[in-house]
Formats: sequence, structure tokens, C-alpha cells
Amino acid sequence: MPPCFRSSTTFGSRCTCTPFIRSRRCKAPITAALPRRSRRKSRLGGWGWHHGAGIHVLRLILSRAFERFPQLQIVSGHWGEMVPFYLPRLDDVMPPHVTGLATTISDAYLQHVWITPSGMFYPAQFDFIARTVGLDQLIWSVDYPYLTLDGTRSFLEQLPIGDDDRHRIAHRNAEDLLRLAF
Repeated sequence: MPPCFRSSTTFGSRCTCTPFIRSRRCKAPITAALPRRSRRKSRLGGWGWHHGAGIHVLRLILSRAFERFPQLQIVSGHWGEMVPFYLPRLDDVMPPHVTGLATTISDAYLQHVWITPSGMFYPAQFDFIARTVGLDQLIWSVDYPYLTLDGTRSFLEQLPIGDDDRHRIAHRNAEDLLRLAF
């Protein structure tokens, strides 16, 4: 197990699963049939980064990292890098008697993963995450410099939630997770 997990739980710090540039061997199957102009964008911020980061979160769960380090908390951007949308399916296909986990994949995810929108300000994704994961583990974020900051504040202000929930998302959840005192 990487030393960063041991250090994270020992010192109460947090880990972030961020998208990365994949190796040529991993990129090829994702984009081989696409037009040349679309390949790079698809491999990066269009799909590939998110796919890779989501799979990494699943690997952490299935490797029992959270069972070995029960205090470990991670942050997953871009509305959870697709994983929340598949939680019911993952539980159906890989229940605990298949995975060997003490809980379902969903339970492990909900106990250890915090989610940010990372500049993907889409009402449908917010609504889904609010229903599926809840607002207690949602932390506001942008995706600067990859996307502009245009519309960031107005999206947050227009969400169909009360001011207390808006403040939780905007700063209180991050303060709690990161143990910041202001």
C-alpha cells in the first residue's frame, strides 16, 4: 500500500484522485477509431482523464485500501469521475460475497469519497449527486485553468437549495474535511 495512505491517516491529511495523462498503451483503445482532431480532447478532459480517475477510485475500494485505512478520505472531482452513476450497478454485479469487502462498493464510496464538480456546472449532475451521495460530501470547486470561471458563482447561487446547504457546499464541507478553522 502506498506510504501516502498511511501518512494521510496518521496525520489526518486527505488525498485527491486527479485525472492524469495515460500511457500510450492505455490511450489507444479509447480513441483509436476517432477522427484525429478528436483524439487528444477525448483522451484528456473529454473522457479519458475522468474514466481513468474513476477506475482508480474503484481500485482503491476493491483493493481494500479503505478497510486497511478506515480513516482515509479522498476527493474525487468532476462529479466523482463517473463512479456515482454506476454505484447501483456495481453493487448488483459485485456484491460483498464477490468482492470480499466488508460492505458494498456504494457503502465504501459513501464513507470515504468526497466529490467536487470541478467546473462541470450542470444542473442534472448536481441533482443526481445530491440525491445519490448527498450534500455533506460535496465540495465546491472549479476547473481553472482548463475552463473559465464564467458562471461559477451564478450556478452555485441558482441551485435549488437553501442558504445553509449553499454555504456547506461552498466552504463548510471543505473546512470539515480539511480540518480548517476560520
